[in-house]
Amino acid sequence: MSQIKYSFISILCYALVFLIPGISNGETITASLSYLIGTAVLVFLYQKRQPLPFETHFLSLKKIILTGVMGIVLTVLLIGIAGYVENFFSVQTNFNRSLNMMEVMWQRPIFAFIATICGPIMEELVFRRACIGFFSEYFSLPLAILLSSLAFALVHTESDILVYFILGCFLSLLYVKSGSIKTAIISHCGANIVVLIIQVLRFKT
Repeated sequence: MSQIKYSFISILCYALVFLIPGISNGETITASLSYLIGTAVLVFLYQKRQPLPFETHFLSLKKIILTGVMGIVLTVLLIGIAGYVENFFSVQTNFNRSLNMMEVMWQRPIFAFIATICGPIMEELVFRRACIGFFSEYFSLPLAILLSSLAFALVHTESDILVYFILGCFLSLLYVKSGSIKTAIISHCGANIVVLIIQVLRFKT
């Protein structure tokens, strides 16, 4: 499968994952199935892609896990630092989103769990693998990373764009330097879980 075709189908699949629950009024079963099926399709497409130049060196499973775990720590730190910078410069952050996350967590725990795991997997396969692959066909790799990170941030317009842009850049660099999308997936999933736990503890007190 060509890079352009792979990127286009992956992005289309990602868009449908979020469109379908909206059509069905956001029912829990439909949304959960949409995330699960979307993740499965994107993983299948990933197996059919053409490797990018920096994907030619392979890490052992042990190194992938260790790199991913270190990425979790750095990702959480970056989120905290970016949030502090926004507050320092009086950039308005979306506190309501945290409240919405907690509401979903208590009302639809199964969907919240699925979204916490499947969401990052899909986002890494789309915004890191598909987008970087697509943009690198026309631009240099550093510019492709910046453009994919910008796209990642703009999709999260209901949240803190600066945080997501910095997060996108970091996860892209982790992916490119390690040569494995799995390191970015582990870091993203792990960071999501850590942030969710922090939010739960925060709103309990």
